[in-house]
Amino acid sequence: MACSAATAVLLLFTAPLGSAESARRRIAPERWALITGASSGIGAALAREAAARGHNVLLTSRRRPQLRRLAAELEATYPGCRADTLACDLATHRGVAAVRRRSARIRGLTLVALNAGAAYGGPATEQPEVAVREMIGLNVGAPVALATHFGERFAREKAGGG
Repeated sequence: MACSAATAVLLLFTAPLGSAESARRRIAPERWALITGASSGIGAALAREAAARGHNVLLTSRRRPQLRRLAAELEATYPGCRADTLACDLATHRGVAAVRRRSARIRGLTLVALNAGAAYGGPATEQPEVAVREMIGLNVGAPVALATHFGERFAREKAGGG
């Protein structure tokens, strides 16, 4: 699967991001951001911005080596920043469940960026059905499942400013 040039990112906030200048002074140990599709492109940029603004980050993607490199970069660039990684495939129910389980251990989750996504080149009719189903799972199923999960969590925790 190749990444799509047009990527829709769903962001769920429960607290102001804060300024990058204030974050340089101190990473708040209880502020966390979850970024899916964090191994490159927009996801990596979102992770850098979240860390710059004082968040610890949980980075997810299928590509473990890239996640580890980004985590090391963030921890080196932003003293006090904790960058955890979770390699999983959000095109599967197992991957979505892994994100739910891992994030349940995080207290102070204030930002969720559902950025993972992919697309095949050419018409869907020219792709194997299994590949199209996988793409729909990643681009539609996972964001709906995770947005519902985290929206309910934030409401239950009475977080957010909505």
